[in-house]
Amino acid sequence: MRVPHPESRGVLLEALALHPAPGGALRYALETWPRLAARLKAEGRDLHVLLARSMDWSTEQQAAWRAAGVHLHFAEWNTVSPRTRWRHAGHNVRTTLQKCQRAGQPIGLLQTQGSVPLRGSFSGVGGPLRRVHLCHGVRPLRRGSRWKRWIAKRALQRCLMDVEACIAVSEFLREELWALSPSLDRRNTFVAPPGGDHAAWTLAPGVETARRVFWLGPAAPHKGAITLAKACADLPREIPIVWSVNALEAQTLFAHSPGLRDRVQRVDPPPIDRPMPLPADALIVLPSELESFGLVVLEALSSGRPMVVSDLAAHREVVGAADQAVHWFAAGDEEQLRAAIVGALGSEAPEARDARQKRALDFRWDQTVEAIWQAWWPAQAASV
Repeated sequence: MRVPHPESRGVLLEALALHPAPGGALRYALETWPRLAARLKAEGRDLHVLLARSMDWSTEQQAAWRAAGVHLHFAEWNTVSPRTRWRHAGHNVRTTLQKCQRAGQPIGLLQTQGSVPLRGSFSGVGGPLRRVHLCHGVRPLRRGSRWKRWIAKRALQRCLMDVEACIAVSEFLREELWALSPSLDRRNTFVAPPGGDHAAWTLAPGVETARRVFWLGPAAPHKGAITLAKACADLPREIPIVWSVNALEAQTLFAHSPGLRDRVQRVDPPPIDRPMPLPADALIVLPSELESFGLVVLEALSSGRPMVVSDLAAHREVVGAADQAVHWFAAGDEEQLRAAIVGALGSEAPEARDARQKRALDFRWDQTVEAIWQAWWPAQAASV
């Protein structure tokens, strides 16, 4: 019996690590999955996605993905210890492959996303299976205890050993992966950066002088929240400050800078599928201390508003030729951040706004999907 070639069969995306909290990985999924499903459908193939638990996802989100042609599968489990998580992940992937095979929708490509190595080659489930890994970042290798960082490093190295191709969301991250895993085939390491052509903002009409500090959050440690709170505490009182964080995050930050409690206007972050209202006089402040791409920086560029950005290699890659239109400061340095905010308030040349928005146009989600497709099927992409 002839076994169909992997390129003639469907795709399974292992997304067990994805969760519904707003973030770059979720935005990536929301924008790429429907586009990939449509492209596969045009060739008579299907896109399947394996998520962790159905109860974590709203019925509206599940319905939207299904309407876009994405076949959803869920791995139902409760708490799984790190030592056994890889076994559960491998079991659920194998079960999903078998389920698709029985339904007459055999899988030819498996894309992993988390840092949990999957035991087994899965080669006995429906014929040849191409393995690809999508990497959004290496934060677990940089944060946490020494033991946790070591475990995360070994897990990611194992993931990269078991795949035929790897997708990184930035050139900076690709270099990090090459340093982490020297055996990783450079010819089969692809870059598929996020796009910036989605509705991230509801922009207030008009172009006003920047006078309002606007921080998008969240208050995660690597986002530079404490540095920002300390920098804002010493800003002149006449400067309005707006934080888009939830109430609990705000209270945590007020503990570090009590004087801000009566100065900060807090607004609730909108759901990821709704744009963020942005005042015309906003100065967007992005103080992250660790990023692998910087999707929020790209979204800020698209708004055209003035920006204060931490000087990270990933941020420099996104800003590109518009680097002179952005106010930089050393990540984690509250004195430099305060000075950058004060220096950015006030009027600026119209050319700066144009430069930021022009740079944002260099990133489109259709290009992201094309880069993913090239990683999935290099031979097919080369023949087009």
